[in-house]
Amino acid sequence: MKAKNKIITIISAFVFLAALGVFSFVTVRNVRAQSLRDEKQEHLLLLSYVYDFILGNYVEEVDSRKLYEGAMKGMLEALGDPYSAYLSAADVKDLSKTTAVGEFGGIGVTIQKLPPQWLNEKSELTDGYVTIISPIAGTPGYKAGLHAGDYITHVDGESVVPWTANEAVERMTGKPGTKVRLTILRNKTTVFDVEIIRAMIKTPTVESAKLFDYGYIRMMQWTPMLLNDFKKAAREQLDAGVKGLVLDVRDNPGGLLDSVCDVTDLFLSEGVIVSTKGRVARAETVYTASSEDDLIPAGLPIVVLINKGSASASEIFAGAMKDSGRAVLVGETSFGKGSVQEALSLGADGFKLTTAKYFTPSGASIDKTGVVPDYEVVEPEMSDEELEALGKLLKENLVYSFVEKNPEAKEAEIDAYVKTLQTEHTIGLSDRVLKRLIRNALFRRMDFPPAYDYDYDLQLQKAVEILNEKVR
Repeated sequence: MKAKNKIITIISAFVFLAALGVFSFVTVRNVRAQSLRDEKQEHLLLLSYVYDFILGNYVEEVDSRKLYEGAMKGMLEALGDPYSAYLSAADVKDLSKTTAVGEFGGIGVTIQKLPPQWLNEKSELTDGYVTIISPIAGTPGYKAGLHAGDYITHVDGESVVPWTANEAVERMTGKPGTKVRLTILRNKTTVFDVEIIRAMIKTPTVESAKLFDYGYIRMMQWTPMLLNDFKKAAREQLDAGVKGLVLDVRDNPGGLLDSVCDVTDLFLSEGVIVSTKGRVARAETVYTASSEDDLIPAGLPIVVLINKGSASASEIFAGAMKDSGRAVLVGETSFGKGSVQEALSLGADGFKLTTAKYFTPSGASIDKTGVVPDYEVVEPEMSDEELEALGKLLKENLVYSFVEKNPEAKEAEIDAYVKTLQTEHTIGLSDRVLKRLIRNALFRRMDFPPAYDYDYDLQLQKAVEILNEKVR
């Protein structure tokens, strides 16, 4: 009797499930029948149906907020665009704080991370890693020696491959004074760990100095404060009677569109600065220069320095200066981040969406191609043997251990240590490369480092050479 009842119970369960399946099929069919003329409405109804069904039927009680956030994340990730993403309430708060005050918590690097769903069997090894677009000058990441083009493979021993860009950011941020350990892949061959102490990050804007007969102005990020800071630096240089300017946007990851347009307008009296094009009319905009505030004299020779860490707003600036003939570009092709994102609020949370692409005055797209310099100047490529030597140098922490012990090392001390590296540690790199690495590490550790290192900066040397020719 008990066995019979058990069989009846099982059969009843199957009948109920079958009935539920028929009911579900009929409901979905009816929804589709009602919305065949509007595919978008059909999908919305289906999403709503699944959402409600999960809430009412999942084996355990479900947090509706988690379902909502999961759907939002999935929808934006499905675009396959690393710059479009769901923003939690915390993300919105951090974004507002950074753009409004130029201050945020973390290690001070700007990153890009491809969505995990982009990865497949054809993906390169590095596609799943976090790419450093640029370290922000003066921050812990900068002082620890991180460079544009470095890959972060692990954070505190955990692989970054399954994470989204937002998740990677969350793992690297934290309370000031706490430590985070990053595993870095450089030159696609050298792997080493870096321990960084988090800090409150204040975004710098401008650094200025005299460079022979010329003015040197470095713009580090396009924040709301940059325009006034740049005007002040430029006036000081012009008042000093400089014969030309070097404008450095290397490792500048970008920032606000208004900021870059306002600064570019100081150099141009007319013409297009940048244009945007998208699918909808409101995404198509042309930003033009005016003659209201031409701070920089029209005939003053200018060189702009760019590298692969120059992104977004920095590429707009470089493209406008190049296409207008206002400046000569020196360095290496820029990063290629030429798309426009809108951040939209949904109350406490929100999302950012790519709505257009940037185009230089000549009509060239920046996205995924970057801005090509007039004069390409890069450090000579290292041989396999040199890369192996560099890897040993980094893994054994030979440069930074010296810098930590000798934070104010003079030229003679540097020369002596270079000899030690060549003889005792058998590091097969040239004296020039070793000196440049040591000086770079020393400058990065300083609270107030020199604005530039002319003797070891090939791109800056080329900029001065060009200016010398122009002022003859």
